[in-house]
Amino acid sequence: MRYHATLKRFTLTQDELNRAAGSAMYALRSIKEGAGMSQSPHKRGVALVALEPCDHAMKGVIDCMAAVGVDLGGEWGNEIDTSEEW
Repeated sequence: MRYHATLKRFTLTQDELNRAAGSAMYALRSIKEGAGMSQSPHKRGVALVALEPCDHAMKGVIDCMAAVGVDLGGEWGNEIDTSEEW
């Protein structure tokens, strides 16, 4: 990321965004693996009380990437396919 003085904003290259998205997908994959979750998209319980710490960790990664304009493919980790390595 660089600050562009003339435009008065930060700029990111496509390569930088790809690396960030790849790192986020790796983190989601690792969280799922550690929690024994499926890497494929799947449904989770309806009640929010059913959320586990791994769900909150994945949500943090997803929200962090969304804040910089990167859509990982879902709002919650269980909605995102991490079966293929980046």
